[in-house]
Amino acid sequence: MLKTVLIDDNSDNLLHLRTLLTAYSDRIRIVGEASSVAEGLKTVKNTQPDLLFLDVELGDGTGFDLLGNLSGFEGMVVFATAFGKYAIRAFKLNAVDYLLKPVLAEELELTISKITEWAGVLKENEGFRKLYRKSLLQAANQHKSPDNPDKIVISSHLGMEMIETKGINFIEADNTYSHVHLKEGRKVTASRPLIEFEDILDPSTFFRIHRSYLLNVEKLKRFLPKEARVELQNGTSLPVSRRKSSAFSSYLKQMNRN
Repeated sequence: MLKTVLIDDNSDNLLHLRTLLTAYSDRIRIVGEASSVAEGLKTVKNTQPDLLFLDVELGDGTGFDLLGNLSGFEGMVVFATAFGKYAIRAFKLNAVDYLLKPVLAEELELTISKITEWAGVLKENEGFRKLYRKSLLQAANQHKSPDNPDKIVISSHLGMEMIETKGINFIEADNTYSHVHLKEGRKVTASRPLIEFEDILDPSTFFRIHRSYLLNVEKLKRFLPKEARVELQNGTSLPVSRRKSSAFSSYLKQMNRN
């Protein structure tokens, strides 16, 4: 049973979320609610929750301000936001879970499944807890300054890992999962589809050459359009789809001009 605190400055949103969460009373126990950063800090201190549902924008600050002042908190956080792509990108970059307002029952169901899966890993793995906390704070910085990142957090059923984007050779689709191939020859399997990586990684460096492959162009050795493939510096060969070939040629020419 996860002790849970809800923090939102809109009473209607609190009621809506509280009502939806009754469907998960076997896993979620609401131990407190708050409507501001100041009130949230007191509530978290008094209840020591395992999970926060946290609004991004609060009347006296932001959810990130609250997290920055919770030095002893090692629980999970689900952000609730009505804001646009920069906030969402910050969460995706750092493998932090979020819900768009108004919260939908089907989206909440996916979130509850995820946090249930992660709860055991967080409890047993100190390294995972530290990295999760770091990813929350990094999401705060990314939210303030939505530049292209030099690091990204990858999550899987095994936990989390922070990697440098320059160390990625390419990313390979595998249904709703992706395999991130790194320069040292290692492969990390991420529990997110390839299209999400395409959305959040720097488009001046990463190009979708095929429905199954997102390439770090800095790792490219040569493009062979007649053979519809690329060769990487480490000797790996990847296909380039016919539909992407012309666009990829133009992309490389533009890079050379820059």
